[in-house]
Amino acid sequence: MTKVAKYAGINASDDGPGVIINATKGDFSSAQVTQYFVENKDLKGVVIPSAKFEPLPIAISAERIAVALAHVAHNSVQRTLRMDDDRFSGLTRYLTADTNKNGLSFGTKEDSMFSVYAENVDLANPVSMDGSAVEGDIEDTDPNLPRIAERFNHSASNILDLYSMELLHASQAEDLRKTLQTNGKLSGKPWRFTTPTVPRFPSSRRIVFSRETSPTAWDT
Repeated sequence: MTKVAKYAGINASDDGPGVIINATKGDFSSAQVTQYFVENKDLKGVVIPSAKFEPLPIAISAERIAVALAHVAHNSVQRTLRMDDDRFSGLTRYLTADTNKNGLSFGTKEDSMFSVYAENVDLANPVSMDGSAVEGDIEDTDPNLPRIAERFNHSASNILDLYSMELLHASQAEDLRKTLQTNGKLSGKPWRFTTPTVPRFPSSRRIVFSRETSPTAWDT
């Protein structure tokens, strides 16, 4: 479906009735449809309610975005796992500080990220076919657009949570890298974004993220 057609569908009126001139009641057998007939001495016909657009392509386009966000979530989790893997990053396992090398540190944070990622995978499942014609086929299509929009917003919100957790890992990783790398210059961007709001994590402890308070506010 072209972009022009999508906008035409989204901006269409709620009801754009179709008019059939010289229609006779014998052409229709539905009790509901017979109420649409109009007849006077000069004109005879029927006014058929019709939205004059098909909302299903709009729903499918929104669901495609949810699928893309599931891939974005997957990539965020995989990048974070690489940072936590000492064999890949060359840093300490789970980004533990040198004062707590045997601790779990960020290891358990991977569980939270996987939980959010799994939810986004579920939200990527289509729901546009979960409908049926109702009201005697008057409402003959149901692409579930409100539900799709709700699931899409939830998925987008989850991406912010994942990126926030990934940023926390990246800041810790860069902080640790400074102690190991002397022959190069680090960008410092993740570290500057979160510090001093987020100090270095010397040990394993409970971390609660509050995006409502601040994008860099962590309760430790």
